[in-house]
Amino acid sequence: MSALTDTLPGGSSIPAWKKRCVSNDEARSDIGMTLDCGDPAAQARFWIAALGYVQSPPPQGWERWEDFLADQGVPPDEWNDGAVIADPHGRRPTISLLKVPEPKSPRTAFT
Repeated sequence: MSALTDTLPGGSSIPAWKKRCVSNDEARSDIGMTLDCGDPAAQARFWIAALGYVQSPPPQGWERWEDFLADQGVPPDEWNDGAVIADPHGRRPTISLLKVPEPKSPRTAFT
């Protein structure tokens, strides 16, 4: 066994540097995704429960999302058109949920 690898059951090996990256408790995700939906608040509640996420705090410099949105010029009637949830440990992607006015239509498959 090399100092640069660890052997797994079955004889396969993982480079030690990769093992450290995968198991590092300090690892952070800089990845995010955005989902279109009809009701961002309901979708946020569902994904928070399903994934163990939390509501994302407002950006630095603002104590409340309402203050941030007002400072960005977002009209108050649009403040509920989105939600942002995050992994409380910061390891998994942040999820933004955005309201879209039109329902999704089924895709047509071509064979």
